[in-house]
Amino acid sequence: MGLATTEDGGVPFWYRAFSGNAAEVSQVGDVMESLKKIVRHSSFTLVGDSKLISHDNMLKAYREGIYFLGPESRSEKVQDEYLKLKATGDSPRRLELLSYGQNRKPRPHLCMAFETSFALTDPETGRVYPLRRIFVVSSEERRAARKNRRRKLTKLYEGVDKVRRNLGLRKLTTPEAVKDRLKALLAKAKLEGAFDWSVEGQGRAMRLHFTKNEMAFRRLQQLDG
Repeated sequence: MGLATTEDGGVPFWYRAFSGNAAEVSQVGDVMESLKKIVRHSSFTLVGDSKLISHDNMLKAYREGIYFLGPESRSEKVQDEYLKLKATGDSPRRLELLSYGQNRKPRPHLCMAFETSFALTDPETGRVYPLRRIFVVSSEERRAARKNRRRKLTKLYEGVDKVRRNLGLRKLTTPEAVKDRLKALLAKAKLEGAFDWSVEGQGRAMRLHFTKNEMAFRRLQQLDG
């Protein structure tokens, strides 16, 4: 059930039942059109999460003359752009401290950010729409990400040690079986690409080489938070 309510008192003035099988992101366009007709006003702002702000919905909002604000999905492309803007180019972006946050002890929650621009092109008309984009880093999120990674690394190393002890035994009698087990361990830890590894030999003579990729780990740390 989707409800639109007044800010004062939360009084519902519009509702709609949605299919439970339909993705949230695909419902936004029709809802915006309906709200415009009901409130008889087009200058409202749509605020949502990453499930709401797709490029299709951004274009829909622009065409309808509606403002919007929300987080973009944290894709590899967006992460690459953040690192590039932060470190390279004629004028590298510098993270600046925001007033948002909490000065609590012993660990304050600080937020830092820099602003850049983003151009969205309408594939139907070729029109280019300018957007403001803000990259934000949270100290609390950074601490949580690193704590979580340490926990996952501990379990990963335990799993790799177990694989080493059982090379050529039970279900690890072939290099292919060993590789499949390692891929599963890395996927569970969400650390694919963060290690360089290989399996050599056959049976009990197999050898596993497993080392941390320092460059990949530096990238992960730069993206923490």
